[in-house]
Amino acid sequence: MKFLFLSGYTADIIDRFGIEESSVSFLAKPVSPQQLQHKVREVLDSRQPLSRTGK
Repeated sequence: MKFLFLSGYTADIIDRFGIEESSVSFLAKPVSPQQLQHKVREVLDSRQPLSRTGK
């Protein structure tokens, strides 16, 4: 299953919880509909293997 994290907090929140930023798809709010559409398409098309967060 693929995930896209959206947050109003800064991207450093990912670091605070020990999650490798390269292993998750993250989009900071506010986001335009076009940015969201682009990122969703990017995540769906990615062939990156899934990894456990924080491991």
